[in-house]
Amino acid sequence: MALKTRYSPLQQFSLANVFNSYADLSSRSRMVALAVVGGVLLLLIGLPISLVTGKITGLKKEITTAQKGYFQVSEKVEAYKDIKATVASIEEKYGRPLGGSLSSRVESLARTSGLKVDIREKPNQETEFLEINSVEVRLSQVSLNEIIQLIHDLEADKLTPMQIRRLQMKVKGPNRQQMDASFDVATFTLKKEV
Repeated sequence: MALKTRYSPLQQFSLANVFNSYADLSSRSRMVALAVVGGVLLLLIGLPISLVTGKITGLKKEITTAQKGYFQVSEKVEAYKDIKATVASIEEKYGRPLGGSLSSRVESLARTSGLKVDIREKPNQETEFLEINSVEVRLSQVSLNEIIQLIHDLEADKLTPMQIRRLQMKVKGPNRQQMDASFDVATFTLKKEV
């Protein structure tokens, strides 16, 4: 049921009527009519296209920004994995020593080198993250090569990571090839979290 009105302007609308009305216009009015029709067509076609291209440009910018963010997050994840692996390595190396007490480990390595050592325990020191256990080692009448070999063996020990912190050597007696030496050996252990 269509609603019909007596004087509807759309009832008389047809392309023939539009062309006849256009032909009746003066040349100046024709130019104005063409300009108006062209402007309307431009708006009807151009406005949606410009809205769509604007939206597409905005989406491209968002995609580019999201990609940059993704790459930054990827880089941070890789950096985190590297740091985590480093921390695990440090915790493994400086966790509780596997070779027993520091004194027994130093004495064992000295015996392996054929040396007799005098070991004196030193008080433990603590830092924010580490417990430092150290001993003073004294050697009498040993050669320089023996001292170097013992120090190398101590610092290269896989079971207990050790570090020489202080070294003193003195030549005593007429034999200049034999000397007395003393040095501190320290181990570093990570503190347990409380």
